[in-house]
Amino acid sequence: MTILHQWDHNEHRNVLFTCSRSEEKLSAFLNDDYNFEGCLRLLSLTDQVKVRNVKHNKKHALLSRLFMKIVLNSVLAKLSDGSKPGIWDDIDFEFSEHGKPQLPGSPFAFNNSNSNDLACIAISLDSEAVGIDLSHEEQDSISSTGFMDEFAGIFSDSEATQLQAIEDRDKAYVAFNHLWTLKEAFTKYLGTGLNIDLSSFSFGLASLPTERHLPKEIANPFTLYPINWVESSIDYSKVDHDLLKSKSQLHCYSATLKSSGKLPVIASIISDRPGNAIGIHIDFYEILKKEVA
Repeated sequence: MTILHQWDHNEHRNVLFTCSRSEEKLSAFLNDDYNFEGCLRLLSLTDQVKVRNVKHNKKHALLSRLFMKIVLNSVLAKLSDGSKPGIWDDIDFEFSEHGKPQLPGSPFAFNNSNSNDLACIAISLDSEAVGIDLSHEEQDSISSTGFMDEFAGIFSDSEATQLQAIEDRDKAYVAFNHLWTLKEAFTKYLGTGLNIDLSSFSFGLASLPTERHLPKEIANPFTLYPINWVESSIDYSKVDHDLLKSKSQLHCYSATLKSSGKLPVIASIISDRPGNAIGIHIDFYEILKKEVA
């Protein structure tokens, strides 16, 4: 199987893989018990048990694990000229102190995030680490008017000033979500999760383009598409330098992936590798129906 042939990894060293976990044809396909069980067997026995133990939305749990497996194996195969591994081969992860999965000896860093329907995995070649976060198009648990008071403890003084300067409350709420994705992406880059003072580092927000970037038409199981990223500044001088993965300058990129829901879905990537990430969208329905047929 020829995979990722459109991706020139010498030109594009950063990649954002995306997939829809609730696409209509895919949902109907996995609603069939035979198809679900056939897809489940593509996972290791350990992961099969984890999916079966999920109480809510087993389909999303299944697809998230299949997504990780197919992306990492496809990238490994691409970088080894297709000689290894198979896309459904089991992967032996190591885990950091805070549970971040790692591939020892891998020529790339990776990180993943989910947002309602959308899932993504960021790949950064030759990087020590990468962090990715997606905002949610639906998040009723966070007030669109009281977020400044509710989350006051996470903002630096300069971040609070930036948000308070936005008079339009809807735009301020989108800016808050943008800032939150950057905050979370940085903690995931560090590998600390939220076990760090979020106000100890600060971002200067760039203006996000409003157009969506997910491909409107899916031509094949792996569809390459451009993404219009903007770069934000970061001040992490107060962060313990022992937590930093590299002495290189960090680069913080953000883009709008979807804009058809209640809120735009914003992706933020932080790594020590400069360069805008190219997008690769995976059509799981086309892949899985061939595996189970």
